[in-house]
Amino acid sequence: TVSLKPPGTVAGLAPGIHSTDIDSPQSLASEAAERGLFFARIDLTDCSDKAGLLQAFGSALAFPSWFGENWDAFADCLADLDWLGAAGHVLLIEGRTAIARHAPEALETCEEILAETVIERGEHGLPMWVFWRTTDAP
Repeated sequence: TVSLKPPGTVAGLAPGIHSTDIDSPQSLASEAAERGLFFARIDLTDCSDKAGLLQAFGSALAFPSWFGENWDAFADCLADLDWLGAAGHVLLIEGRTAIARHAPEALETCEEILAETVIERGEHGLPMWVFWRTTDAP
């Protein structure tokens, strides 16, 4: 169960990268909305390669037309996200098992970029929570 916690947290956690077995993504989305945060559910279940992974993120986060579907552009888009107009961002990522099986190198690079992004955004007062769902989406 996800519940509101002290200001500056989502699901009781500080900005960062977390694993979750959340049953109801809607509760996480509602909590994000109550705090003025943008929420995105990113499903990697059908992704079998880097291109699919990048497209899933690009679609869920409404990346701009200049997004070149490469790692540098991915990092640039994640670092910015101003077009979403929110005080911070909550990403719920599902389907890790599938992409890990089909494209482990792409998953590793994605995780590295997300980790760097969370730190860099935090240093600029732009919080980001990344939740990797540990169970497959229902």
